[in-house]
Amino acid sequence: MPTVIQISDATSIALHSMVIIARARGENVTVREIVSATGFSHAHSSKVLQQLVKAGLLRSTRGPKGGFLLSGPAAGITLLAIWEAIEGPLSIGTCIVDRNLGRCPFDRCILGELPRRLTEEFRAYLGSRTLAAEIQGVAGHTRPDAKVEG
Repeated sequence: MPTVIQISDATSIALHSMVIIARARGENVTVREIVSATGFSHAHSSKVLQQLVKAGLLRSTRGPKGGFLLSGPAAGITLLAIWEAIEGPLSIGTCIVDRNLGRCPFDRCILGELPRRLTEEFRAYLGSRTLAAEIQGVAGHTRPDAKVEG
């Protein structure tokens, strides 16, 4: 079902994986653990995680006790930084037709200021949310194999 905001599979993998890794609180998290928790493709998840390493948001370690760790404190990594590591800069444009087709046939946007306002609000939201805030705000286990105490 279509929604106003479309998030690519790669960005969804990146956002979810980063929260899972942040919740591990300094323990390596493997691709297998992320795939087990999310259901994403192993191959696609591996590629996305490597993009996050190249962007400087994650560190990776090989070997039997290897996996992925945040490259810095969760409080210093915003959802916007994760988004932009995968999608590139989130620009505030005013016309969706110019971006998709190259030119608009009208003098004024039929959607008015809505595309610009929605993008500004979305960008501000992503920029204001850190991984530290997200790990406090989402339910679930710290690690895919953790037990819930209750």
